[in-house]
Amino acid sequence: FLLCPPRSLLPLPPSSPEPQVGASYFYTAISDPSQGLPQFVVVGYVDGQAFVHYDSHSRRMQPRVSWMEKYVGKEDPQYWDSQTQALRADEETFRVDLETARNRYNQSEVDLLLWGRKGITSLPPQKKGAGGS
Repeated sequence: FLLCPPRSLLPLPPSSPEPQVGASYFYTAISDPSQGLPQFVVVGYVDGQAFVHYDSHSRRMQPRVSWMEKYVGKEDPQYWDSQTQALRADEETFRVDLETARNRYNQSEVDLLLWGRKGITSLPPQKKGAGGS
């Protein structure tokens, strides 16, 4: 494998008087994954727990914790569709980045791995007794 550096790192948002929870999204793209593995995966974490997931097999952003599914469904019914569309665009960008890296480094026969961390997002604090999973 030839490891390539992250394609983008976004700065942390400025501190706010409102209580916030930070979420990080980790992106991984592999040029030629082993049989059965997705070529592109994004996992969102909050407080060390995976709360959303997207991969090139499902091509959908999906919740990984019940509180996310319940909160988002009520507050923003279009959230899952809009995030899925954005991640499909990111998937294509990573696919192009993999090809560019192969060409730039003249590594047509080497498997490549791209990774990155994108953004920190503010989520509303989870209320006590909200029943996280």
